Amino acid sequence: MELLKTGDYNFVFMDISMPRKDEIDTTKEIRCVMPTSDELHIVALTANAVSGDRDKFLAAGMNDYISKPATVDDILRALKTKSMQ
Repeated sequence: MELLKTGDYNFVFMDISMPRKDEIDTTKEIRCVMPTSDELHIVALTANAVSGDRDKFLAAGMNDYISKPATVDDILRALKTKSMQ
């Protein structure tokens, strides 16, 4: 969290099912510091894709969703989505 406050970041690939912290709470904390998607693009990245996950993560403040195993095309699509905003 401290790195986001001091660094110049455009993307966060948010690992879903992080070992020490809930990804939705973390996204909400980030959005409190950097509220608009213009400042930071958060992409949910998960290996355990479940129906409804995409909507849940987008509603939590993430900008995009990628299911693992991610391909180069998946990552490029997320990067292009950010650049089109």
